[in-house]
Amino acid sequence: MNHEKERVETRELKVRLTRDELLGKGEELARTIVEIIELEDSKRTAQVAADSLLKRLKGNANRLSRVINDQYELRQVEVTERFNYSAGIAEMVRLDTYEIVATRPLTAFEMQGQLFEKEREEPE
Repeated sequence: MNHEKERVETRELKVRLTRDELLGKGEELARTIVEIIELEDSKRTAQVAADSLLKRLKGNANRLSRVINDQYELRQVEVTERFNYSAGIAEMVRLDTYEIVATRPLTAFEMQGQLFEKEREEPE
């Protein structure tokens, strides 16, 4: 007795596509290409945004590291200019610490102000 044994299995083999299947694959390809283009555009937009944020964060980190390294930062501080006629200089004085932060020679015009100050002090 010769018994042939059969076994059914599934394999991947070439199958010719019909026109409708080809049309469907073409439409799927077109949708996929559009998705790729949209994703690449989104990626570029996200990259630009990330680069901008990264640049801002690095700038802030650089500024903070300089402040920490130098142990000071520039801030708005109220100052007054005080004329020292006897020394012939104008002194820039901080109003929070009363420290002299800058000096410069008085101009000829400013030196004349000394004369008017004396006139106000001396009643006639």
